[in-house]
Amino acid sequence: MGEPLWTDAHAPTLPEIPQDDARDRLERAIDEPMNLVVHGPPGCGKTAAVRAMAREAHAAPDNDFLVVNVADFFERTKKEIRNDPRFASFLQGRSSMAKREMINRVLKESASYAPVSGDYKTLLLDNAEAIREDFQQALRRVMERYHRNTRFVIATRQPTKLIPPIRSRCFPV
Repeated sequence: MGEPLWTDAHAPTLPEIPQDDARDRLERAIDEPMNLVVHGPPGCGKTAAVRAMAREAHAAPDNDFLVVNVADFFERTKKEIRNDPRFASFLQGRSSMAKREMINRVLKESASYAPVSGDYKTLLLDNAEAIREDFQQALRRVMERYHRNTRFVIATRQPTKLIPPIRSRCFPV
C-alpha cells in the first residue's frame, strides 16, 4: 500500500481531544468497557474522538473496531446495501429480506464475532439520529445479547431521538 490518508495520518489521539469531560469519559471507557452515547453538534469531533478511543483500546483496531454509518442503510436501496462490500458477506443468499431484517442481520453478525485482540470489540453506529424507533427496539435486543464481547457506541446529534431503553444502557459522552 502507499502512504496513509491524510485524515488517518493526522487523526487526533485521545490525549489531544480538547473537551476535557469527553476525553475523561472516553479514557474511563477503555478500562471499564461500557456502551456509550456520544452526542454533539455536527463537526464537533464525535467520530474522531471515538476512533481515537478505539485506537487506544484495541491492539488490532482494524479488526476490533467497526463503523456503521446509519445513513448507509436508511438512505440506500436494498440492492445498494446488498452490493456494498462491507455488508455483502452477511447478506449472501438472502435476496428476499426486508431492509429492517438486512440491517438487523448485519448488526447481529458484526456483534456476534469474537474480538481478535482483547476482551471486546467496538461497534460505532454513526449518525444514529436517523434510526427509526422500530429498529431501535431491535438494536436494544442486539445490545443485550452481545454485551459480553461488543461495546456499542452510538454517535448522534440528537440523543433525545434515542428510545429511553437504549439511553439507559449507555453512558453519555
